[in-house]
Amino acid sequence: MALEDDGKTMQGKAGGGTSQRVSALRGLAARAAEAQESKSAPVPPKPKALKPASASGGESGRPSLVRAMMRNMEADGTTPVPNAERPRISPEPKRRARRTPAAIPAAPDLSAAFENEPDDRVKRARRAAERVRQRAAPTLPAEPRVERPAPDPEPRIEPSPAPTFAPKPVRLAKTKAFAGFEWDIASRYLRARRKEGFISVIAGFSLVGIGLGVATLIIVMAVMTGFRETLIEQILGVDPHVNVVSQTEKFENYDTLAVAIRQVDGVIAVSPTVEGQVLASSASGHSGVLVRGMRREDFAKLKVVTNPEASVGDLKKFEGDDGIAIGDGVARRLGIRLGDTLTLISPDGDLTPFGITPRSKSYPVTYIFKLGLTQYDSAFVYMPLRESQLYFNKKGVVDSLEVTVADPNRVDDYVQEIRQAANTSIGVYTWKDSKGTLIGALDVERNVMFLILTLIILVAALNIISGLVMLVKDKARDVAIMRTMGMSRGSILRIFFICGSSIGVIGSVIGCILGVLFCLNIGAIQGAVEQITGPVFPADVYGLSGLPAELVWTDVVKILFMALGLSFIATLYPAWKAANLDPVEALRYE
Repeated sequence: MALEDDGKTMQGKAGGGTSQRVSALRGLAARAAEAQESKSAPVPPKPKALKPASASGGESGRPSLVRAMMRNMEADGTTPVPNAERPRISPEPKRRARRTPAAIPAAPDLSAAFENEPDDRVKRARRAAERVRQRAAPTLPAEPRVERPAPDPEPRIEPSPAPTFAPKPVRLAKTKAFAGFEWDIASRYLRARRKEGFISVIAGFSLVGIGLGVATLIIVMAVMTGFRETLIEQILGVDPHVNVVSQTEKFENYDTLAVAIRQVDGVIAVSPTVEGQVLASSASGHSGVLVRGMRREDFAKLKVVTNPEASVGDLKKFEGDDGIAIGDGVARRLGIRLGDTLTLISPDGDLTPFGITPRSKSYPVTYIFKLGLTQYDSAFVYMPLRESQLYFNKKGVVDSLEVTVADPNRVDDYVQEIRQAANTSIGVYTWKDSKGTLIGALDVERNVMFLILTLIILVAALNIISGLVMLVKDKARDVAIMRTMGMSRGSILRIFFICGSSIGVIGSVIGCILGVLFCLNIGAIQGAVEQITGPVFPADVYGLSGLPAELVWTDVVKILFMALGLSFIATLYPAWKAANLDPVEALRYE
C-alpha cells in the first residue's frame, strides 16, 4: 500500500512521462514481497547447486533499497529509464594523469649560505663554489658580487674575496720517442725463453748472417782494392808513366829533348832507354827475357831498387859490362845465384859474308830483385845504357824516353804539355794506354763483387723480417693489452723497430770488427792456412807472391751504413703490422 501511495505521489509529481518507470518499480517490489512470503512458507528442500546465490537472506533489504532509490529519484525530479532504452556503452577506462617532470632548479648562489660564518671551512666552501661556477660557465664574465646586509647588528669580520682560478687546459699524456720502457719491453722480447725459443733462434741466425755478410764484404773489398793498388804500384814502379817515342827515326839528340821535357811542371825524371828481347841461357836452362838498358842513376830511382819486396846484391858494379840486374823469377828458372854468369843471345848480331849472325855475350849477375809481380820478376833483365847500345847495335841512339810524373792518376793532363815542350814529331803514350784495359777489368770486377756480396746482407735482412713477423704473431695478446691500457701506436711501432734494428746493429758492428781484424792480419792467416792445406794463393797463377789487402775506411763506413740501412728497412713492415693490430680481434678468443 505504501508503494502504491508512493507511486501515485511520484506519478503526480513527475507526470505521465514516468508511468512506465513506476510500473517497473512496482513489479520489482511485488516480486520482492512474493519472495519474502515464499521464504516464510514451508518449501520442500532443493539441491544446493540449483539454489541462487541471492537467497542467502539478503532479500529482506531489497524493498527498502528500492524505496530509497525511488526517494532519491523523486528528490532529483527524474525517473529511472527502462533497461530497453538505456544505451549499452562500455564505460571509458580512466587514464592516469601524467606526471610532469619537476623542473631542475637553478643553481643557487652558495655564497649567501656562508655569510654569517667566516671561518676556514666557509672560506674553502666559498672558494669551491666559485670554482664550480667558473668551470660551469668559463666564457661568461663573472657577475659582480652584491654584499647583503648582515641580519644581526653585531659587527663581523668580512671574509676576503674568493680568488678566481682560470680553468686548466686539458693536457694529453705524451711519451718521448724511444723512452726507457720501450727499450725494456724490446729487450724482454729479445731474450730467449722456453716458449719463444724458436723465435730467438731465428733472431740469432739473422744476427750471425748479417755479421758474416758484413765481414765477408769488407774482406773481399779490401782484397780487391789491395790487388788493384798493388798491380798499379808495380806497373808504375817498372813501366814508365809516359813513354815518348820518335815518329820518324831513333832519338839521336835525346839528351837535349830530355832537358826540354824536364821543364814541364809535374815531371820528375826523364830516362833514355834501349829495349830488346833476347834469349837468356845458363847451365840449368834457357828462357826468353826482356833486356832494358838504363843509366845507373835512372835505374836507382825505380821501385825495383828503392822498395823491392826482396833484393840481393849491390849496384856499385852496375856500369859498363861489369854486371847486370835480373828478376827473382829469372834467377829461379835458370838456377842462377848472385855472382853467377848469365849468357844473353840476341838475333840482331853482326853482319858477315854469311849473313847476320846472332850475338852472344855473358854478363855477371850483381843484383837480384823481387817485386812480387810474377810477370816482371820472371822476365826483366836490366843492363847499363852504354852496354845495351853496343849490344843491340844502337850506338848514339835510344828507343824511347821514359817520363816519370808526380801524379800518375792524372797522367793525361801532361800529354799536351810534353808535346809542346818537345817541339818535334813525337809519339806520347801513357801507362793507361798499355795497362788501362787490365785496370778497367779490375774495377768492373770489384763493383760486381760488391753487388753480389750485398745479397748476403739482404738475405740476412729477410731473416729479420721473418723473425719479427713471428714475434708479432706471438705477442699479439701483449700488444692488445698494451693498446687497451693506453699505449700509442707509435710506442708499439718503436718497440718492434728496436727489436729488429738491435739485431741489425749488433750483427753489423760484429761483422765490421771481424772484417777489419781479418784484413789487418791477412798475411798471418794465409800462412797458417797454407801450413795446413798447402798453397792457397799460388804466385804463378795470380801473379802475386802474397794475398794483398788494403783497408779503405771509406769502404768500411759505406758497408756498415748499407747493412744498417737494410736492417732498418727490414724492420719497418713487421713494426707497422704490430702498431696497426686491432685489440678487439687479438683478444676475441682469449
